[in-house]
Amino acid sequence: MSNRNKYKYSIKGLNDFLNKNDKQFNKEKDIQWESDMGIEYLVSEANAVIVGMLNEKGLSWDQEFIFVDWDNWAPEIVTIIVMEAYDGLLKDSTIWEDWDLGGDDDVDYNSSYIDCVIAAIEFAREHGYTGLKQ
Repeated sequence: MSNRNKYKYSIKGLNDFLNKNDKQFNKEKDIQWESDMGIEYLVSEANAVIVGMLNEKGLSWDQEFIFVDWDNWAPEIVTIIVMEAYDGLLKDSTIWEDWDLGGDDDVDYNSSYIDCVIAAIEFAREHGYTGLKQ
C-alpha cells in the first residue's frame, strides 16, 4: 500500500499555525478558534467507536501527531451522521446506541470538536502548512 498521500501534522505545530492565523481561519472556516482550544483538547473526548471510524476515513491521532490519509479523506461523513442521529433524522436506526453515544456532550466531542479539527487541517493545507510526508 502506498503512503504517497499520507501526512502527519505535529499537534504543537498545527496549534501554533492556527494561533498565528486565527483571524483568517475564523473568517474562512466560520469557526471561532481561540488559543486555549488546542487540537489535543478537541480530540481528547471522542469515543472509541467514533475514533475507529474516523481512522477509516483518513483521520487519526496520538499524543503528538494528527495523521491524515488524503486518499481516504472523508471524516466529515462520520460527524454528519452523529449530528443527524442527534437531530432525530435517523429515527429508525440504532446508530445512537450502536456508536455508544449519550447526549449533548457526545455531539460536541464526536461531531463539533472533530469538525473543528477537520477544518483546521484543511485550512493548514490550503495555506501551505502540509505536515510531514509519511
